[in-house]
Amino acid sequence: MEDSTIIATTLAKREMIDKIFAKSMKEFDASNKQYSAYLKGTNSNDTITHDLLQQLAQNCRNELENIVKINSLIEKEITLNGIIGKTYEAIETNLNTDYKLTYKDFTDSKIKLKQVEKAKNIINNFNESIEIETLMSNSILNTYATGNEILYLRGNSKTGYIIDNFPLKVAIVSPYKMGNDPVCLINVKVLEDQLKKTALKLKSGKAMFFDNTEKEIKANYPEEVYKAYKNRETYAILNPNRTYIMRINNMNKKYGLSPIFKALDDNLMLQSFKDADRLNAKARAKKILAQFLNEKLLENNKTYGYDLMTYAHNNLMQAWRQEMVITTPPACVERIEYIEPKVEMTDQKTYQEYKNNVYNALGVGFLSNQNGNSVSSANISIKQLMNTINAISRQFENAMNKFYKVVLSDNGIKLDFLPKLTVVDSELMEFSLRKELSEFVFNRLNSSYETAYNILGFDVEDEKQKRINENNNDYENIFVPHQTSATLSSKQFENNVGRPSDDKSDNPDKQAYDKDYNDNERE
Repeated sequence: MEDSTIIATTLAKREMIDKIFAKSMKEFDASNKQYSAYLKGTNSNDTITHDLLQQLAQNCRNELENIVKINSLIEKEITLNGIIGKTYEAIETNLNTDYKLTYKDFTDSKIKLKQVEKAKNIINNFNESIEIETLMSNSILNTYATGNEILYLRGNSKTGYIIDNFPLKVAIVSPYKMGNDPVCLINVKVLEDQLKKTALKLKSGKAMFFDNTEKEIKANYPEEVYKAYKNRETYAILNPNRTYIMRINNMNKKYGLSPIFKALDDNLMLQSFKDADRLNAKARAKKILAQFLNEKLLENNKTYGYDLMTYAHNNLMQAWRQEMVITTPPACVERIEYIEPKVEMTDQKTYQEYKNNVYNALGVGFLSNQNGNSVSSANISIKQLMNTINAISRQFENAMNKFYKVVLSDNGIKLDFLPKLTVVDSELMEFSLRKELSEFVFNRLNSSYETAYNILGFDVEDEKQKRINENNNDYENIFVPHQTSATLSSKQFENNVGRPSDDKSDNPDKQAYDKDYNDNERE
């Protein structure tokens, strides 16, 4: 009865929770946001071996199955491995998501300026609705970890916008291009299977989100995918104007390859060393105490020899029970000694060599380690890693600039007012160097403002428009500098310096000297 009571109480609570959750799901979404589904990736149970890595590397950039398996292995290593996982975390926590939007200069036309302001409002609202900083971070990280990120702009000016990302196998790259962009497809059958696996149901058996797969595809996926599903097509061609694939290290082939893949082979050797040392450490931890008898005892009478061996053994065990072991072995005992397993641990230099190989494959190098210092105390250079991240960032810029065209066209804005998005350079550590270079080319070489601004990552046209706006709004007279010794000239004090003029003074010569000095020398 107690068990049945507990079950009944639990079921009652579950039914109440299901009702509350079902009610909340039916409420109107005032923000008019669109939703998208998480699709499960393909997991691989393969154990990483050198032969497996060699096999997967063969023509992998044209073989979807190879790329999917590689990405599954990489995800596992990011989760478990200290070096690879920490590199990924370092990128995630330090990734710069600052960006700037640059518009063309239309200060000579008030009508066009109004259109620019309208375009700015539309793009700013769009960036806010898609949470561009989060999208940027996720897209760059996914491209680094998997080599590929397929983005799709869904929605319109009335329903709002959302940018979906499709995993490989659900989305594939076709052998064809439109311009320079590859044409991407959705495998409708794989998508349908994935959605069935992720479908959640209430206790009553009703679907938590959508009643069936058709309704979910219609609500959460592009129109062309829904049409292909209705027509029972195997593939759906994604609209090339709304699709962009970010790839790294693809060598002009269909699929990109994560830079992490190059580190797996050396990391495998490190893991092998660790496994061997773990077994050796267990063996070395065992304490073996051996008592050797005189072999001559067994020559004449083996039975008597065994009796002596038993006596010697019991004698030693009795003594060993005490905290301080004192024993007088019988005459038949030749010697007592410890036996340590003769195993050697992996040399630290070998460890370090393979660690450095893994770091170098990930783009992390060491500037100086000549004094035998450990990795933790060496000067680390992540320039190559940041160059890789910057290369991926350039692709994100291209994706967003492509989507901006669709957004402005949907809102009836001409593409003359299209902005250009630029992601700020991730390698901010070298800003001081860029600052010095900018001052040098501007002050010493008399370069243009545009050259100096470009070195610092600023757009000269954007700065020009800001200065014009400041001048028109009289900013200089509003933000007058506070009076300090650095902002006031000596002439503003010239009537108040030196000895004060006084007819009753006893030293008129000194007053004349001060007046002459102020008039002629303080210029």
